[in-house]
Amino acid sequence: MSNSEMPQGRIRQIAAAYRMTKRTDRFLPLILLLVFLITIGIAGALVVFLVPGLWLQIIFSVSVLMIGIIAVLFVFGKRAESAAYAQMEGQPGAAVAIVQNLRKWTIATAVAADRNQNMVHRTVSRAGVVLIAEGGAGIGALLAGERKRTQRFIGEAPLTEIVIGNSSSTVRIKDLQKKLKKLPKQLSKYETAALRKKLEAVGGTNIPIPKGPMPKSTNIRLPRQ
Repeated sequence: MSNSEMPQGRIRQIAAAYRMTKRTDRFLPLILLLVFLITIGIAGALVVFLVPGLWLQIIFSVSVLMIGIIAVLFVFGKRAESAAYAQMEGQPGAAVAIVQNLRKWTIATAVAADRNQNMVHRTVSRAGVVLIAEGGAGIGALLAGERKRTQRFIGEAPLTEIVIGNSSSTVRIKDLQKKLKKLPKQLSKYETAALRKKLEAVGGTNIPIPKGPMPKSTNIRLPRQ
């Protein structure tokens, strides 16, 4: 890819993220405009009062504009991330998209599933094995069955269960990435590799999961497709 193509690709990415966000965030243009005006207003006032000399103030005015743009991009990134999570809420396979954006994590999709679109995904990392359940009624029984099956193969390796939902006992989809990152690392790299290889041999139902946009971080590069 040439240097001239890179900015165009970034602009298209930002434009796509903006359109996606605006679908659920109707006040986005007004909010971004206010952020820009308030930021350059405050920064401009500081320059006038703290920087002596007209020429220096003119030079620093360029920095004021840059600060305003950075503030807009930061707020836009946060709101784009929230909008992406909102659109993923309740979608089958949403947890898969999140785990696929985590470095050094692997996921086997829908190693257990039923006709009610309940699914259990299995991830492996240095935190051990994590079973992530998505669905509604009957998800508890499905998760319990997969837990029993998985424990037969992993021995004493750590096993964590996470149920996606909106109640106090579950984890919201927007909090899943944070939850996974907070899990303590209990295995070495070699133990993790061996565990991953063992479970790959076990396999599962592995129902294909549709892939969609998923926020990777709080910067303007989201959502990734």
